[in-house]
Amino acid sequence: MLDDDVAFLARELAASSRRSVGQVIPDLARRGYQSERQQSLAQAPGGGEFPQLPSRGGTVTNEQVNRLREELGI
Repeated sequence: MLDDDVAFLARELAASSRRSVGQVIPDLARRGYQSERQQSLAQAPGGGEFPQLPSRGGTVTNEQVNRLREELGI
């Protein structure tokens, strides 16, 4: 169940991006979560020293990090 204003915004975004509302809603939820998380990190002690990078849809594994270290000679 969506509030009317949220449904309107989702339909507008879906139309402008040529996607379905069902594809847009999860993206909006993720953006809202990331925005809230960044705000709470910025307000944390130390000012959020560790900024969050945008998600690229995967998890970085230790194996990937170690391989990159080997390639760079670190």
